Amino acid sequence: MRKKSLIVTAVLIFTLSFVSLVKTGVVAEQRRDRHPVAKAVLEAEERKFMHYVKENDPEKFERMKNLKMEKPNLYLKIVSNGIKEMHIMRKLKKDDPVRYERRKKILQLKGKNWRLGKEYRKCESAERKEEIKKEIKKSLDNLFDLKQEENYCKIDGVEKKLKKLRKRGETRKKNKKKIIDQRFNQIINNAEDLGWE
Repeated sequence: MRKKSLIVTAVLIFTLSFVSLVKTGVVAEQRRDRHPVAKAVLEAEERKFMHYVKENDPEKFERMKNLKMEKPNLYLKIVSNGIKEMHIMRKLKKDDPVRYERRKKILQLKGKNWRLGKEYRKCESAERKEEIKKEIKKSLDNLFDLKQEENYCKIDGVEKKLKKLRKRGETRKKNKKKIIDQRFNQIINNAEDLGWE
């Protein structure tokens, strides 16, 4: 698990560095060649992300392919954010299927709203524009409810974590002398830390 998070962190740092280099005009190839392992990890993560997009939103996949050629900086930014989201979604799918499904619906509704907005701006039929307005409002209503559920879920998680921290604090308070004695022995004997923090 730790190895995965280190790799993800390395990929994100490399991606952000790469985006910065592209924005400042530094030739990206020079940067990539100095870090072949990071480049390989980044390319692998990009492939996984694009495969993920292709499976979940084929229309977005096609837009992303075009964006890579037309606006590479924006493409990299979307890929970087998308890789983070992909990892969050995979973890949620495994750990909390209910939240995964809710988050998936949220992402789908967001995409639908942007597509409808684009259609609305291009549409010339007043009748169709009214239909689109109704669709967007209905979708936003659903999206708001889903986001509220997600927010309450996060609040519950924070409350549980806070309760656990309070309990740990009380336990440490009760065992103050024992903890101090253990730390004292560690310091004078150069022993391993067994719970000072």
